[in-house]
Amino acid sequence: MNNVSDNVQAQPNHWQEFWETLKERVRVPRKHPTFVMYFVGIIIILGGFGLLEPVVSSVMFGKWPEIEWVRLISACYTYSVAIAATAAVDLILSLNQRKFLLMFFLLCCLAVVLCAIFAAILGTFRGNATAAAFPSVLGYALALFLWWVGNANNPNLLEPVKPDAPTGGDVHANPSGDLSGFT
Repeated sequence: MNNVSDNVQAQPNHWQEFWETLKERVRVPRKHPTFVMYFVGIIIILGGFGLLEPVVSSVMFGKWPEIEWVRLISACYTYSVAIAATAAVDLILSLNQRKFLLMFFLLCCLAVVLCAIFAAILGTFRGNATAAAFPSVLGYALALFLWWVGNANNPNLLEPVKPDAPTGGDVHANPSGDLSGFT
């Protein structure tokens, strides 16, 4: 009887590991200016340039006609699908990802696509831009979240941290370099 209770306690709690991994992937990139600047400058501003065009044209003309809402919502849901898809592919192609993280990404990408479909049906086909705004903005926010979490461990966007550099590095690591051709 005691072996059964010990065996149950020894099993890892994968839900707790999932939430801890997700929290870490949200928290850690905030400390890296390169990551944050890339996210804001490239993903939101430059990548979302199509979202700015309807806003700027409406501000310049001093009115917000219904067609601008439809254009903004259409740009929002198409951009959200593109961001979610690239974030998912980046995560899937990175090595050694936990299966729960991959499944989370696939489910969230499905949610983004469903938001885009609802926004397209409501906004483009039915002409109700106000009703299409909620799924469009929800999909856009979820897509940005997916990009952030999916690229949280991207070494190209994180500042390298070498805490052992002052001590000469890891003495157990193999040195880099090649001795071929050395005589």
